[in-house]
Amino acid sequence: MAQFSSIQTPFEQRRGQVERGRSVEGRIHKVFITINLIGSGEVLADVNFPVWFQEKPAVSSGGEMAENEVIVDTQFPTISVIVKSWVKQKRDLAEYFTGATLIVVTSGVPGQKMIAHFQAEGKALRNPLGGLGGLGDTI
Repeated sequence: MAQFSSIQTPFEQRRGQVERGRSVEGRIHKVFITINLIGSGEVLADVNFPVWFQEKPAVSSGGEMAENEVIVDTQFPTISVIVKSWVKQKRDLAEYFTGATLIVVTSGVPGQKMIAHFQAEGKALRNPLGGLGGLGDTI
């Protein structure tokens, strides 16, 4: 019985590397995160990004009052969201930002309901060939 073996030339090996590289899309991505809050105080929130940022993303935050919430003079609500620490993954020689621990601080009327908004934006990777091709797929 004859056996068949395939030996790739250096050109074919390089072509395969290029094709695999095309399967990973790098572009500017925006990640939006909302956190529902009840009452005033401080909370830590761990978040995972659906993409892998190639560099520390630019962040912004804000908030809104939940529907039908009452605002009281001299007790106007405030909200602050900052990054406590980044979650990083090392892959080969690169390090990616894959999530963060957020510090959320609110003040206002006891028992009020607010929604914190957090946005991270920067150059990130996603793999359209993994899973269904969504932003949350594994790289």
